[in-house]
Amino acid sequence: AKVPIIRFNEKTTEIQFDMCFNNRLSIYKSILVKEYADLDSRCRDLILLVKHWATQKNIKDASQGTFSSFCLVLMVINFLQNGVNPPILP
Repeated sequence: AKVPIIRFNEKTTEIQFDMCFNNRLSIYKSILVKEYADLDSRCRDLILLVKHWATQKNIKDASQGTFSSFCLVLMVINFLQNGVNPPILP
């Protein structure tokens, strides 16, 4: 990453998340993903499924040369826009 990141692992719920500072682009990305997820609940569900699958297959770690989490999100959005007929997302 090009910005400082703090990684958290919450042990009781097994929730993992990263926190970064002074990175407006991340805020805009989060807003974009939320807007798409709000359009159709299947978008959020498929994103979570693909991210979970990628984690299980050890292919969700950009620092190791695999996919970033945001890359997976963009692939899901692209699929929902172009890979189904009729498109689920605009």
